[in-house]
Parts: sequence; structure tokens; C-alpha cells
Amino acid sequence: MALPSLRALVSAIGLSVAVIAAVIMPADYFIVGYSDTAHLLDFKAELNARYVAKYIYAHPALWQFQRVRLAELLVQADGPDESVRKRIVDSAAKLVIEENGQIGAPIIVRNSPIVVSGETVGVVEMATSLRPLLRGTGFVSVLSILFGLGVYFAVRVFPLRVLDQTLGVLETTNQRFDAALNNMSQGLIMMDKDERILLCNDRYIEMYNLSRDVAKPGCTLSELFQHRVDRGQMSRDPQKYRAELFARHSAGKAANWILETGDGREISISDVPMSNGAWVSTHEDMTERRAAQAKISHMALHDALTNLPNRLYFHEQLANRFVHRERDQKFAVLFFDLDRFKGVNDTLGHQYGDKLLRQVAERMRACLRDGDTLARFGGDEFAILQTNVKEPTETNALAARLNQVISAPFDLDGHQVVIGVSIGIAVAPADATNPEQLLQNADWRFTGPRRMGAAFTASSSGTWMR
Repeated sequence: MALPSLRALVSAIGLSVAVIAAVIMPADYFIVGYSDTAHLLDFKAELNARYVAKYIYAHPALWQFQRVRLAELLVQADGPDESVRKRIVDSAAKLVIEENGQIGAPIIVRNSPIVVSGETVGVVEMATSLRPLLRGTGFVSVLSILFGLGVYFAVRVFPLRVLDQTLGVLETTNQRFDAALNNMSQGLIMMDKDERILLCNDRYIEMYNLSRDVAKPGCTLSELFQHRVDRGQMSRDPQKYRAELFARHSAGKAANWILETGDGREISISDVPMSNGAWVSTHEDMTERRAAQAKISHMALHDALTNLPNRLYFHEQLANRFVHRERDQKFAVLFFDLDRFKGVNDTLGHQYGDKLLRQVAERMRACLRDGDTLARFGGDEFAILQTNVKEPTETNALAARLNQVISAPFDLDGHQVVIGVSIGIAVAPADATNPEQLLQNADWRFTGPRRMGAAFTASSSGTWMR
């Protein structure tokens, strides 16, 4: 119920109670007083009629002219009372006697017939003023009005004051709730059992680029999905998506899944069904988070300078090769470092040394086949995992190509630099049965020139080639 309607209702209740209280009490007072007065006059009229009837029965002749005696009878019956007018009227409606004729209007009149020997010979009439009763009623009315005002304030003013305080607290709470709801990092939407929106926050509307004129309470789920299709935020058929949604809800448990939007974003959705058929759905855009996670994962396994895989990634690939190596399958590791690289750093500085490493990485990438892995171990050390080696000549040919491309001059911002490369080679499974041993055998610096089932010859740059 709206606040103005609630205020009007409370005011109407308070006014009704006040009016009832102000009217009923004086009305009851007047009715009871009038009834008591009427009964009393009836009693007095009947009593006086009996006394007069007895007198007339004993003195039937010319009783109408016995005013003194009749006046004594009227006083004898109920005593002297100046507030009551007493009359005796004969059967011809002629006034016989009247006592206390001066009473103020308005008056109440009661009479009783005078019956003698079964014949009505006259009437005893009693009348009194209603002014005392009206004055009492007026006094009671004043008290009732004051009481009614008290009731009005008690029923209207104080409840409305409490209502205002309560509504103020509720309004503050609602404002805080709205602030919290609309500043969530997740989009939130609540649907009722009839598939209509109960509420949705700003983040949900912004996430799917929706119109607030459409995505509002009362909008159906089908209308919402069609609007998302029109906005390019849903690449799937709305009806099929709706059917899948309710299939998840049929289990009565929370459901979580990833939705890809029409613009390529990934949204993590969590639906929580409620017992009354409604459900709450939270939506979180995972695109940036997943990109950040992918970047972190990439940085953990790649060299920041050359963007090549690092030692950890290379070792994982090498270990995976040993685990999944098929029978008679061979693969080789070429471990090499750059000759005369230190001279470039010392002469031109580390900035040019970094540029040289990046150019070396680009030249080496061009020498690889699909499936081969090039990694930088640090400094000027590199390694290549050559897969599916069928003949030793394949590995020697790769080493020769590397020697050729790296021995060619490099242009570092106008500085011509010539370096060489030293390469050590080991082939699995002939030279090693595990990654550590294969890497150690390929690292020519620790063991020097060696024989591993074949002869090594030195290149012009000092490279040892198989």
C-alpha cells in the first residue's frame, strides 16, 4: 500500500473512532435520561389516576368542581414537586385542575386514564421540562468531544508518528540496500515464479547494455532474452536457452555455468532457485579476470624480454615427451649460448644487448618446425626441443641453420654486430632416459666435447655439432 493511502486510512480510522466516541456517549446519556423520565412520569400519572378514581367513585357528583380536594390528592399521591406539571382533564377534554403550570420547553408529557366502574371519566396528565436533561447531555457532549479528540490523537497522531519513524528507518535501509545492490561487482536479477523480473541492479543492465525501459520489474524472461538478442548480447536461441535454464532449475539446486556473449565476453552465471518457484541469478564478467589469469600464467612460463617459453615451461614439455614417448620415437635437445654477447653488453650497453636477444629469438623462431619448442633459459642461453627426429641429419641441419642465421650481422639502431653460437646436442632415448640427464648431456659447457654414439666436429664459431 502506498504511503499516502496508508496515511489516509489511519486518519479515517482515527476520525471515525473520535466521531463515534463524541456522539455515542451523549446520545446514550440523553436516551437513558429521557427513558427514565418517561417511565417516572408514567408511574406518577398512573398513581395519581388511581387516587383520583377512588375519590370520584366515592363522590361521583360534581367531582370536577372539587379542585382543592383534587389538588390534595395530587400532592398526596407523589408529594409536592414543582418540576412536574400536573393536570386533570375530564372526558370532555376540559381542564379540571392544573398544578405547577410554569415549566420550560421543551417538555415531555405522559398521561393515564381515570377509570371509574369501567368508564373513563378523565385523564391525569404529567409533564416535565427536558431542559435539565439537555443541559446534562450538553455537558456530557463536551466531555465526549474532549474524549474523542484524545482518541483521535491516540489513534491517528501517535501511530502516524511511529509509522513515520518506521518508514524512515525502512527508507534508510532501502537506500542502503539499493546502494549496496547497485554497487555490486556482479550483475543481479531476481525472477518470480511467473518468470517476471522482481528486481535487477545497475550492473546487470550495464553488463548486457540493456534499456532500463525494458529491463524493469514486470518484464518477462522471454522479453528480456529477446531484448538481449536485439542488443547483440546473446548469440543463442532464446527459447532453447530458456529451456536449458529451467532444466537446471528442475534439480532444485544452485547451478553455475559460463555463458559467452555475442561480443565475445565470458559471463559466469550462478542461479539459486527458491522454494516458491522464484530464483536469484548473479552474473559476473570473467573476461578481464581470465585475461589477467592467462597473462599471469603466461608470465610464469615465459621470458619477459623475448616472450619465449622459459626454463620451467621447457622442462615441462621435455618431461611430457618422456612420459608420452612412443616406441622408436626420438627427440633432441639443442642447448646453446651466444658467442661474443658479453662484448656487445660491455661496449654498447644492456639496452642494445636486450635488443640483440630479441632479434636472435626472432631469427631462431623462423628456423623451427611445427611442434618444436624454443626457450630462453636466461642470459644468452637458449634451448630447443626438436620433436619427431627420424635421422640425426635433421638435428644437424637445424644446428647448421641456427649457426647460419645467428652468424649473420645484426643491425642495432645503426650498430652492426656480428656474433656466433655454441651448440650442444643430445638425443633421446639414446643419450638420456630422463629430462635432467638429457639437458645435462646437451649442455656442452659442463662436459666439453663428447661422444654420444656419434662424432662431433667444431664449426668456425666454436660450435660443436653432431
